[in-house]
Amino acid sequence: MSHAIGGLRPDLHHGELNAALLPHIIGFNQAAPSVVDEKKIDRLAEMIGSEHTSEAVANAVADLTARPS
Repeated sequence: MSHAIGGLRPDLHHGELNAALLPHIIGFNQAAPSVVDEKKIDRLAEMIGSEHTSEAVANAVADLTARPS
């Protein structure tokens, strides 16, 4: 998605788009068979030190990628 958006808006950077989209992608994909079967939410939670729910992981990722004010 970042590539497609970046193609429409070249002033937006790929990495920043990834950071902005990732929490939403986590929520959208939470019930996907591969995510559930491979325990991807649990693995992400372990890596970033969050609770083992997709909402907690998405919020933690959003916090990690937030720009300081």
